[in-house]
Amino acid sequence: MARKIMINEPNIKIIAYADRYARAAVKMWRDSKEKALGQKDIHSFNDHLNFLRSVLVKENRVYLAIDNESDAVAGLLALDGSRLNQLYIHNDYQKTGIGSRLLNRAKELSPGKLELFTFE
Repeated sequence: MARKIMINEPNIKIIAYADRYARAAVKMWRDSKEKALGQKDIHSFNDHLNFLRSVLVKENRVYLAIDNESDAVAGLLALDGSRLNQLYIHNDYQKTGIGSRLLNRAKELSPGKLELFTFE
């Protein structure tokens, strides 16, 4: 089945987590979450960086959406079996199809179902 091309869709590659993107991934994740919730995170940047490196990547399959032109982190997906634990899209890349691409990756890797919990 052909993939639907979105207008102005950025040139994005989905890669397995690489630590060279850790700081950019955390910044993107915090900015996206702050915009969605309308409040600053109570955890420090370094707390999140440590969580990413010490917990998230050790307990999940983590993928990054990387802009091929700018090398920017455009999205992050963390999946543990059927549980989608993290899905964040850079504010500047929202509504471009990246979330759908990461969600499709999660579907491909899942054992036939996905569980997702959201912030209220």
